[in-house]
Amino acid sequence: MAHENTILEIMQKIVIADLQTVAGIMEAKGIWKAGDSTYQNVHKCLIHLVKEGQLVKGKNYYKIPSCKSEYQEHAQLLSAAIAEILKLEDE
Repeated sequence: MAHENTILEIMQKIVIADLQTVAGIMEAKGIWKAGDSTYQNVHKCLIHLVKEGQLVKGKNYYKIPSCKSEYQEHAQLLSAAIAEILKLEDE
């Protein structure tokens, strides 16, 4: 699947995130243009990574298997901060 490895690398860095966060990073990296297709493509990749056992799906979030967080407010804030760093990473 296209860009699945990139999404897995992002998730390994961010550890836990929702679909919108991952899609925002992919858009910032210029991989997909902003819009619905980005969300659909990212969602397909995330679901496939879950099926492969490389990610775990929670309620409205995804995480690496070793993460014990349930994506409460502190995890959401930390993920948002890491996402902003990742968006600037290649600039």
